[in-house]
Amino acid sequence: NHKLKILVILITISIILSFSIFQPSVNHNSKQSLRPYIVSNEIKYGYVANGNPYINYITVFNRQTMNIVSNITVGIGPIGIVTSPNGSFIYVSNFDSNNVSVINTANNEVVRSINVGISPGSISISPNGNYIVVANSGSSNVSIINTTSFLELNVNVGGSPGGYNGYTTAGYPNIVPDGIVFSPNGSFAYIGNADGNVTAVNVLSGKVLRQITVSIYPVNGLAISNNGQYIYALVDEYVPSMDYGSHLSVISTQTFSIIHNIS
Repeated sequence: NHKLKILVILITISIILSFSIFQPSVNHNSKQSLRPYIVSNEIKYGYVANGNPYINYITVFNRQTMNIVSNITVGIGPIGIVTSPNGSFIYVSNFDSNNVSVINTANNEVVRSINVGISPGSISISPNGNYIVVANSGSSNVSIINTTSFLELNVNVGGSPGGYNGYTTAGYPNIVPDGIVFSPNGSFAYIGNADGNVTAVNVLSGKVLRQITVSIYPVNGLAISNNGQYIYALVDEYVPSMDYGSHLSVISTQTFSIIHNIS
């Protein structure tokens, strides 16, 4: 019995170790995608992009008391929001005024407005805080912005470049960038598109490196592993009479190929 107990313990430990070593972990610090709510670095205040096309402000609230502290005037239709890694600045994409507002969290004032493409939605910041990438759903491109110089590159991604290209038979916008993650070193951005593609872009040069078709349905969200070796693409599927479904595609960043699909 004693030997049997030892054997069971050893097997249990080996199983735990195998999961901790081989199971890929997701990087939650990538500041990704269309995010209507974030917290400042000191975790005292929360900032809400209201996503309403008829308003031009975001809301600041105290996370301890849950009371509204103030509203900050930005562009029209604020919908995406991210904070810099050090918590000093907040970047808001304004869907209806086609710009990004930069807010200094020391005084909650807008210090800069940056014109981007048409109907900016998802916004993401690199782990080192050097670049932000904005997905412009109405012009089928992304704006890459240097957060120091504020120089901007516009890069066509997904489907046929050159504009908002109507709707597919499933009723989705045909080439809308949606979902952005960065590599851990901040050099590459991966963009999910509504035409079912995932695009890899070098943020330093603005060059499209690779593109892979994941599905005929939209890629609605992306995540990346801590070591940057895997991308997880969430695909929304619409089947008539069966409502919506989804699956997760696991993509190797080395080969840029799908290595696994999870339904």
